[in-house]
Amino acid sequence: MHIKIYKNKISNLWAENRLLKFVVVVLAISSIVSIKMSISAMDRQKTIILPPVVDRRIVISGNKVNDDYIKLFVRYTLGLLLNYSPASFSDQADDCIKLAAPEFYQKLHKKLTTLKETVKKLHISNIFYLGRITVYRDDKKIEVTGIQRQYAQHALVDEGTKTYQINYEIIEGRFFLAGIKEISK
Repeated sequence: MHIKIYKNKISNLWAENRLLKFVVVVLAISSIVSIKMSISAMDRQKTIILPPVVDRRIVISGNKVNDDYIKLFVRYTLGLLLNYSPASFSDQADDCIKLAAPEFYQKLHKKLTTLKETVKKLHISNIFYLGRITVYRDDKKIEVTGIQRQYAQHALVDEGTKTYQINYEIIEGRFFLAGIKEISK
């Protein structure tokens, strides 16, 4: 009689053990599904910004942004880099360096430091009239064409159509400058 009770208790323990394993597996799977759905929801979340200076709708969704957002930052960045006078260039360069991507920061800082000295020494002023902005999303680059006028000591030194290629990155919805160079067509 005692053996039947012992066998019955052992079989109950095995059944309980299987049930607990099943519950643990179900909880683990539900946790993984919940995490995946949370990440998916965060990627689909959109932030729509319409400040007073912007006349178009700007949409940021994860690391994806619309063209109007990119163009807004291109105008702002080029305003800092290409529209300056000896009195304003230092502050504008400091503001521009904040937009640099981490891997481009040192190169841009070095370039702007050299340019600060030149602008101050030669009293250079620069004006860039933006003409056309073309965004290449797949390559993460932008081509900007416009008319540039450069003055040294209030005398026109250079005037002409210039095209710049800007490389960019969008990290957590924020625009970063990853490179800028003048290209000739």
